[in-house]
Amino acid sequence: ARLARAARRRGHDPRALVLGLALCCATLAAACYAAAPARPGAPTAGARPSTPPEVDLGSTVRVALVEAAPVVTFSLLGGPWALTPDAGEAPPPLEGDVLVRAVPEQGLALEQDGRALAFPGATSLRLRPRGGPAVFGLRGRRYPGEVEVRLRPDGRVLLVDHVDVEDYLVGVVGHEMPLSWPDPAVHAQAIAARTYALVSRRPGHPFDLQADERSQVFGGLGDRQGKQTARAREVVDATRGLVLTWQGRPFTTYFHSTCGGATVPATWIFGGNPGNALPVLEGAAECPCDASPVYRWTAEADLRGHRAAARLVLALPLRSFEVTPWPRGGYVQAVRIVDATGGEVETTPGEVRGAFGLKSTAFEATLEDGGRRVRFTGRGWGHGVGMCQWGARGLALRGLDAAAILGHYYPGAEVRPLDGVRGR
Repeated sequence: ARLARAARRRGHDPRALVLGLALCCATLAAACYAAAPARPGAPTAGARPSTPPEVDLGSTVRVALVEAAPVVTFSLLGGPWALTPDAGEAPPPLEGDVLVRAVPEQGLALEQDGRALAFPGATSLRLRPRGGPAVFGLRGRRYPGEVEVRLRPDGRVLLVDHVDVEDYLVGVVGHEMPLSWPDPAVHAQAIAARTYALVSRRPGHPFDLQADERSQVFGGLGDRQGKQTARAREVVDATRGLVLTWQGRPFTTYFHSTCGGATVPATWIFGGNPGNALPVLEGAAECPCDASPVYRWTAEADLRGHRAAARLVLALPLRSFEVTPWPRGGYVQAVRIVDATGGEVETTPGEVRGAFGLKSTAFEATLEDGGRRVRFTGRGWGHGVGMCQWGARGLALRGLDAAAILGHYYPGAEVRPLDGVRGR
């Protein structure tokens, strides 16, 4: 679909008009904390519902911690765990280090403490603690919840954490926003993250959420208990059960690191599917995120030998690199490039961002060195939709509480207890 958005004019091969296969999504470290939740599905032209779509409001979420691997190793902590396969007999309870692998054309096999157990025909192994805490170890970190290992159609394995949404949030809030920020900001983050998680539930799919910036960054409980986990638990408990709603239902609460001065409608960035075409996601002007280190930024690229120029098969030097902005925030709607032969390429800002590694799609482009270099002047980090995290900090410092901060970024939204929210 992205390739179809690049138009050939005057002689270029359309197969070459590729500026990138994905957005360059970087997990923002302590100073920036970028959050780029997963992109929504294909847009539906003209859709503008009166209420958000119905969602499943169960108390647990399923997070994919290992999405595809031939072998997965994890540790069962806190005592014995019961294993239930979806085919075959259950073995005695297990504890300690466990290895699960896919057995081609047979099912799943497990190794633990010198024992080898085969489960012919099994496509899922579910492990639950017997009386102890539901905490397991994976890749040097500890995670709350129960473990499911699933056999993928391609013969690899998928590890899914079945975790209570409140425990999940303890592993999210400190990875999406510095916990040292004012309480109203981190409380707003917790409410937005809880809402996003519940809206992302997908019954009938192998999992609901990914553990990185494609959904929300979920770091579990860390490598040991400490002040960060205790602070995260305090933030989650202070907002327990609160979600953000519009017309009585939760909606997709996008958020990002820095908007650069104004947030923008979700339809501008993600397209017009029903979940995005809501007034509550129209954005807000006058965002106080100017303390962010990426409030303004520049980037340069030498086009000679650059991957973007190679994919476009552009003849250097370029004649022009034009961007058409949306009406607010400096975010780009379309990009038009003309090369030395007069050939024109029309592409998307997301593809430009991915190809050049830009922090956002709010940028201007200037050609230098006679059209052999391009200089980008931009603003913000992330997609610019929903809550701006640095702006939330700025509003908190002005004295706004969490509900007022959320109301600024999601106009018309209400904070409500989950037990009073309509789901399905």
